[in-house]
Amino acid sequence: MQKKIFRQRLLYAMLSAKLVVVSWTFFMWLTKGYNFSQLKDILFLVVPLFSTNLIIMVQYYLDDEKIAAADNQAIVPSPIRIIGIVGSLLYCFYMVSVLSMVPGETEAFNDLKEMLGWGEILFGVYLGYVVKAVFK
Repeated sequence: MQKKIFRQRLLYAMLSAKLVVVSWTFFMWLTKGYNFSQLKDILFLVVPLFSTNLIIMVQYYLDDEKIAAADNQAIVPSPIRIIGIVGSLLYCFYMVSVLSMVPGETEAFNDLKEMLGWGEILFGVYLGYVVKAVFK
């Protein structure tokens, strides 16, 4: 697969995964799964990492005209393609399942935030690997 096509698909996969997670968070808040304070705490965990990596990818697309045509013809290795797309899906499934656990008390919400934090850390490592490999 050409790098340019894979970059587009990867951007869409990551964007879709984060939008599903944020949408599910708002859905849980609207259905009284979370109060407003908990919603803010969750969004403060979920949004910053994504915005950082999104800026890197958008900057790449803004500079795309400056990139040589040979780079667009480069082939992305199969392991990177698999890790790129499957990683976004696994992140999405993990985060939605964690967010579906409605906390009944403060201690349970702290556990939920910890699990969300670990999910974000692992997604950050994954993004670092994939973004470095594909968007350089």
